[in-house]
Amino acid sequence: MTWIMDGAAIRDKAESPVLLTSRVFAALTDGHQARWRDAPEAPLGRPPMSQKNVQAARSLYEAFAHGDFDTLEKGVSGDVLWNEAENSLYSKGSPYRSFGEIRAKVFTPNGRDFDNFRLDIDRILDASDDHVVAAGRYRGRYKETGRELSSQFCHVMHFDKFGKVDFFQEFADTYDQAQVTGRVKPFEKMEIRQPIHA
Repeated sequence: MTWIMDGAAIRDKAESPVLLTSRVFAALTDGHQARWRDAPEAPLGRPPMSQKNVQAARSLYEAFAHGDFDTLEKGVSGDVLWNEAENSLYSKGSPYRSFGEIRAKVFTPNGRDFDNFRLDIDRILDASDDHVVAAGRYRGRYKETGRELSSQFCHVMHFDKFGKVDFFQEFADTYDQAQVTGRVKPFEKMEIRQPIHA
């Protein structure tokens, strides 16, 4: 696979999944337009990754959008390790280690706290070694304050040999979440009077 960022190709040279995933995350959060495309030959003779995990991730997001928790549960491994972003709204008690715990401590309170909560998915990427990266925005109206949420997120998932999520890591704009929920006050205006030179 070849990663295309602003016209520059970066090849996966047998990097660890963590390093490769970090590079994918950096590209997504740095404002680059990026997409996967099949390279003519896979690096080090490896076959191109299957799109099965990408499709499985897409199906899970669709199930969430329709409130289909039975499908979600079937798509999550019994020994999942689910990490909410540090300081995010539902990170207390994270990591979660079962679908029941995820539903009780993330999905249920989310439904209680927000009207019209949804995930707007920008892209879902095959990130090698059975990892999938999804990026987009959380949207919804926080009931207590009436404020609208528009918080960027990036999800890193690993799929086991049965095609189920056994690892999930959320990265999110926790400052936006804190503003919307009234936990912090927004900056009214920030002015840098003199540039700082390194």
